[in-house]
Amino acid sequence: MTRDDIVAKVAEIWGHACKTFILKHEKMPEVAFFSKSAVAGKAWYQLHKVEFNEILALENSDTFETTIGHEVAHLVTNQLYPNAKQHHGPEFRHVMQTLGYDSRTYHTYDVASVTTKRVKTRYEYVCNSCGKDYQIAGPTHKKMQAIGGYQCKCGSAIHFTGKETKFV
Repeated sequence: MTRDDIVAKVAEIWGHACKTFILKHEKMPEVAFFSKSAVAGKAWYQLHKVEFNEILALENSDTFETTIGHEVAHLVTNQLYPNAKQHHGPEFRHVMQTLGYDSRTYHTYDVASVTTKRVKTRYEYVCNSCGKDYQIAGPTHKKMQAIGGYQCKCGSAIHFTGKETKFV
């Protein structure tokens, strides 16, 4: 499905929902797109907005309408049942079924094209006194560089050796 197809389908489903349910917010939701995630769609209640994975939509055109219905149903459910305890609970399933969609929670799309393995880096630190090695993740390493380091469990300062290890 193209972006235009998705926007048109959101308008169609939203129009159907407005006729079927009494909604206080009848303006069509904003539609946006993303491509870097295995998630097929997202609904933002406060923004009255739905987002869709453009790559998954193109690769799964024949079944993506259910995803569109799913995200619109989240907005409808939030208006009808603002105190619902579960995002995919009985209220949500009722809305999905009333709109004519299967109320499954998760998609079964092949996500190989949208998921990438991230390379992780560990930074090697060593204690000045006891020689204990530490493998520090990126955010902590940055923090340690900014404040001048941390202490070992023995109480001595640890320092960056300059070595880093990358892995998937």
